[in-house]
Amino acid sequence: SMPISRKQLLYAMLVALALAACSGVLALLISDSDTVWRIAGTCLTAAFAAAIMMPMSAWADKPTTRTAGLTGMCIAVAELGLGALLIWGQFFSSSTREFLAMSVAIIGGCGLTTVWFLKQINCEGWRRTAQVGAAGCVIAALLFWCAAYQESFSTTRDGEKFFASAMSLFWAVIAAALSLAGWHRPDARPWRWAGILGAAIAAAMVSYSEWIKKGDDPTWCVAAFALAYVVAHAIICWRAALTPGQRWVRIAAVAAAAATGITATYGVHGDQHHMMFDDFGDIWRVTAAAGLICVSATLALLVFGRLNKRPAVHLHKAAIDFVALTCPRCEKKLTLPVGGALCDGCKLHINIALASTQCGTCGYDLTNLKAEKCPECGTVVPTATNGMTEGIAP
Repeated sequence: SMPISRKQLLYAMLVALALAACSGVLALLISDSDTVWRIAGTCLTAAFAAAIMMPMSAWADKPTTRTAGLTGMCIAVAELGLGALLIWGQFFSSSTREFLAMSVAIIGGCGLTTVWFLKQINCEGWRRTAQVGAAGCVIAALLFWCAAYQESFSTTRDGEKFFASAMSLFWAVIAAALSLAGWHRPDARPWRWAGILGAAIAAAMVSYSEWIKKGDDPTWCVAAFALAYVVAHAIICWRAALTPGQRWVRIAAVAAAAATGITATYGVHGDQHHMMFDDFGDIWRVTAAAGLICVSATLALLVFGRLNKRPAVHLHKAAIDFVALTCPRCEKKLTLPVGGALCDGCKLHINIALASTQCGTCGYDLTNLKAEKCPECGTVVPTATNGMTEGIAP
């Protein structure tokens, strides 16, 4: 177990928040309140770091997510240290303070996104996604730091170019990585490569407009980004374990995402005389409506997938001690303990054993699963009736 428990981290976060609130009130009541405001800011930074530490400590306790947890804990410590330097380092130059502030944002954004990808690296079907996503976020972070250095210290004024390249790469990598989810499965969908191609083209377009054809309008990359994210969204939606009655939600989510991408692309390129949202016309109203439907349907998919994936009952002897059944010989109704006992009527010895049912391909627990396919590997779950359990591991 970790040296600091999650309960201790929770108490530390609550204490830090309380100190921040008290410091803020005190700063309002005294005239020379600069130091008090710094104390309040430090307490808020400590609370933020403790909030990051709590899930990371839980991940670090598990072998499959230990790398992500330890990385996230390092990020929390780095955020706390850089935040303290930014708050109390009034002796630093304005350029240094600006670089520190941007570093806090870079570590928080790219770092925590990298941690999320690392958490998925041992999940079935997510290894390639995690590898591509984590590596891409690290490269994007390096480009962001180049932009921060250029803006803070350099006179070459290439900061905006580095920033545009880093931002486009960051979002392109996320779309491409999500498009790779489950790519090795037997039912892998080949149209996923359209999303990866769209992400690569979008990042290349932005870099080309910034570094080669300088000053060119980069809005023509919207179509490529829209294609990348529509495909990535569809790939993730198709991984949700759904019952037949819930599949219409997936269709609605994918269709709404496609409508959002198409209308947004048309809105950007349709009127060359105005910027994107200068005139919120009918096309943008349709885009907003489709986006709301997409978000709502996607959240519903997450709920359905969680309800269908996580079993509500685990079959362990500690949880189930007795089983109600009918004796196959004398047809007397009995309540017998797990393990075995004699029928009270005919003295037939009945041996009782319980075990969670697992997928025969990947070993995923299928208890209470209502979907027709294993949510981890996509193997069709056979109907276990009349004693037939082919493809199912006890």
